[in-house]
Amino acid sequence: MNADAYKELLLSLLPTGTAWPREEGSMLRALAEAPAQELARVDALLSLLEDELDPNTTDIALPEWEGAYGLPDACAGEDQPFEARRERVVQKVTTKGGQSIPFFVGLAAALGYEVTITEFLPFSCESDCEDILYTEDWAHAFRVNAPEVTVREATVDMSCEDPLRSWGNEVLECALRRRTHSHSIIQFGYGDAE
Repeated sequence: MNADAYKELLLSLLPTGTAWPREEGSMLRALAEAPAQELARVDALLSLLEDELDPNTTDIALPEWEGAYGLPDACAGEDQPFEARRERVVQKVTTKGGQSIPFFVGLAAALGYEVTITEFLPFSCESDCEDILYTEDWAHAFRVNAPEVTVREATVDMSCEDPLRSWGNEVLECALRRRTHSHSIIQFGYGDAE
């Protein structure tokens, strides 16, 4: 509601009679102006807060969302563009966890990287004769295959301070290493390292 609607609402709550004049120019009408302005300001702010309840649309409350989820973390660093910071919050809120290939591929995709995973399965009696002779030491090893350079383009809802492009794989390596179990060995291959 706007200030005029709040003013009329406040005036309607007062008693009736000649001691409570409500016509234009009356002192009572002028007195109702200040609380009506404040109520309209709070009403507008509450409308904005609806967007702040969802990490996908948050703007003003992004620092509070980041604080609740331990961000920014060492993987992303401190100087991230606004949209990248929001994406990290959404990723933290929505990621459930796991250790499967689809989990790691999905995690990389959420960060803007297109990857594949290579497993190093130990050679066994069920292996083909052409398979590589990996020993049991390789049972918990895997390689993340990514492009040599990943370019992340700007989005439409970015702020004026955000770069139009950013590239590099540091965030990918850090985020995947943090999610890998301590007994697993993760390797990274870039370019045509399949």
